[in-house]
Amino acid sequence: MTSKVIARAWGGFDTVSMRFNHWVVQAALVITSVFHLLPAAGLLGSQQLSRLYGLDFTEPLPLLLMRHRAVLLALVGLGLLASTRAAQAPVQELALAAAMLATGSFVALAIGLPLNAALTRVMCIDVTLFVLLAVALALRMFTPR
Repeated sequence: MTSKVIARAWGGFDTVSMRFNHWVVQAALVITSVFHLLPAAGLLGSQQLSRLYGLDFTEPLPLLLMRHRAVLLALVGLGLLASTRAAQAPVQELALAAAMLATGSFVALAIGLPLNAALTRVMCIDVTLFVLLAVALALRMFTPR
């Protein structure tokens, strides 16, 4: 309902704009899902985690926590991929919001900490993904269905 009111206020959406917005949302979902699935390689062991984050994971408890993080990020990634096929808008909007929370929380927690090169790269990726997700969520919410 709200999107139709906004569309009328803006003078309406044409088919090309709606297709473009759909494409941007789909691309954001797929791109973000890929980046959330990459840490799943950490489930294979400490060497993969060390390569991703530039830290030593030889102790079993930090390794356990990072492997658990890999599972959680993979679940977010799979949810994003599944939402690309969702026919109902709220599913995609929830997936986009969940991914924004996942990326934004790391950035918020990492601000002001001394990060190594690998974690700085992760932070830059998460900031970029957060912006992409915010644009996609706005397009998804305000494009008529």
